[in-house]
Amino acid sequence: MMRSFNPATAGFGLALVAAAVPFVAFLQARAVVPVAILAAIISLALARKAGAWRLDIGRPLAAILVLACLWAAVSIPWAPDTWLGTRGALKLAGNLLLGAVLFSAARKLDADGRRWIAPALLFGFGLTLALLFVEELFKGPISVGLRGLPYRGPGGFFWLNASAAILILMIWPASLRLWHRHRGAVVIAAFALVALILYLMTYWTGLVSLIAGAIGAFCVYAFTRRAGIILAVLFALGVAAAPLLPSTVLKPDTVVEAVGDVPPPLMHRLHIWEFTSQRIAEHPIRGWGMNASRVIPGRKNIVEGKAWSGYVMPLHPHNAVLQVWLELGAPGALLFGVFGVLVFLGITRPHIPRAHAAAAAGQALTALALLSSSYGIWQSWWLATLWISASLMAIALSERKSQGLIES
Repeated sequence: MMRSFNPATAGFGLALVAAAVPFVAFLQARAVVPVAILAAIISLALARKAGAWRLDIGRPLAAILVLACLWAAVSIPWAPDTWLGTRGALKLAGNLLLGAVLFSAARKLDADGRRWIAPALLFGFGLTLALLFVEELFKGPISVGLRGLPYRGPGGFFWLNASAAILILMIWPASLRLWHRHRGAVVIAAFALVALILYLMTYWTGLVSLIAGAIGAFCVYAFTRRAGIILAVLFALGVAAAPLLPSTVLKPDTVVEAVGDVPPPLMHRLHIWEFTSQRIAEHPIRGWGMNASRVIPGRKNIVEGKAWSGYVMPLHPHNAVLQVWLELGAPGALLFGVFGVLVFLGITRPHIPRAHAAAAAGQALTALALLSSSYGIWQSWWLATLWISASLMAIALSERKSQGLIES
């Protein structure tokens, strides 16, 4: 039988991540990766010292991730830039291994190891939320006064969006821990404050993502397993239909005819997605190859609207499903779809208390909403953030395992 971690030190690596990552992203989003690597090294070293190490993320999910790495490598020969494709496949494998180490460490923590996490998580969350309010309310004393970045008016600190995105993922495990301690009023206040800062930052993608997560959490809390099955089915259908939507119901002209004026950022997204859909149709089975979004033919064509213009493909499609379809084709989309279905079915299993299932579903839907409208799916800091958030949720879900509410 595998020995457990040293309870005095087991949670230190993950506590470091919980406390530091939101603040680090506030300064520089890319710095999330070295913090995650350091935490993984600490967790791995402590686990090996205790004789308790092996990757443990569940065989089905592990198989899907391995197959995704293999297919990304297979796609390199037909990628427009083989060096970019090779680098992308290697980075993907490294990022997935990093996440697997963190997630495995989270799943192995005992009660003594978990005691490090809640204070660290709440500290990192509270500090970063306060800093975001300071930046918005006092015209950027840190960004402008200390870092010398330009002041662009209220809501103009777009470089802080990454930090805010991390907060809206971490609020779910944080709120579950507060809920355990019968602090419902604090949970409501935390969500209200996060929604307020997103509004002040005019980070509409983040605000919509948080609302989507909240709605999903309510549905899962009310209907539990049935809601999980419905979410899994809708996710699968969404992945299958994704290449068709931008050229039909989400076609820019169609949307304008239906709703009238569309905000410039959203209008630009619609044109990006339409272009991506057209390129997917050229190679729907094998895709264009790993990292092809960066060098896809025609990506520097300019699309223009009222008082705005931009490339039809600024590095990536700003939609994870479309990027997977574009670069890895139908096999990649199938793996992505199965992965999501397993996640939604897993977090709503019958033995999981409804509050736990609701929090996990809220986080998953918040992440999915962000994945559907911003950031490249292969960005290292973003993949690390998703793994860290999932790891912290795994720890929060296991808090009452010793009371028999959750099966091992």
